[in-house]
Amino acid sequence: MENIDINTRIIMSMSQGFANTYLLYTACRLEIFDFIESNIDTSVELSKKIDIENVILEKILRPLVAYDFLEEQNTKYKLTEKGMLLTDKSPRSLKGYVLYCGGICAKSWAMMAEAAKDRKTPYSLAIGTELFAENRKDEKQYNTFNNMMNFVSEGVLLADFLNDIEDIKGKRIVDIGGGTGAIMTQFLKHFRSASGTIMDLEFVKEKALQKLKENSLLERCEFVSGDFF
Repeated sequence: MENIDINTRIIMSMSQGFANTYLLYTACRLEIFDFIESNIDTSVELSKKIDIENVILEKILRPLVAYDFLEEQNTKYKLTEKGMLLTDKSPRSLKGYVLYCGGICAKSWAMMAEAAKDRKTPYSLAIGTELFAENRKDEKQYNTFNNMMNFVSEGVLLADFLNDIEDIKGKRIVDIGGGTGAIMTQFLKHFRSASGTIMDLEFVKEKALQKLKENSLLERCEFVSGDFF
C-alpha cells in the first residue's frame, strides 16, 4: 500500500466510510454500549442478552476496541470515555445521532442517484414514504429523529449571537418547525420579557410542552400545531 498516491488513498477512504457508519449503528442498535454500562461485560453474557452468536458478536467488538470505544481486560469489556457517549445515560449522548445517521441518512444517501433522476426525495425512495409522515406513524423512529435534533439544537450555542441582538421586550419569537423547543428555550432564557410560539406537527406537542415545563417556560410559550410545508 506504500505506493498508493494521496488522491487514491482519499478516494478509498471515502468509499469505505460506510463501514464505520454501520459499525457504530450496529453497536448502538444492539445496545452494546448500554449493556456494558450496566455491567453485562463479557462477550458470552452480551451474546445471550442480544441473542446473537458469540463468534459474530466478537467480530463487532474487536473493531470497537481498536477504535477506542471499548477496552478489553481479562475477557471483560468496559467503556472508554468515547464509548460512554453512545449510551442512553450520557448527558450528551450521541446514540440518537448515530442511529439517525445509520438508520435514516445512510439509506437515503444510497438512493441519491435515483432520486436526482426522478426528482424525488431520497428518503421517500428508500422507505416508500416521506420522513415526517413516517415519524408520525413510527414512535421509535420519531424518538431517534428527535434525539438527533435535540443533540444538534442543544449543541448550537447561541449566547454570542443573542448578545448581539437588541433586546426585544414584549416581542413574540416564533420558531417554525421548532420541534421540542431546544432553540426556543435558549431564546426565551436570554430574552426574559419576550414570549414564544413553537409551530410543528401535532404529535410533537406533548414532548415540546414537557420541555417547556422543565425549563419553567410554559407561561411564556405556546405550541401551535401545523405543517410548515
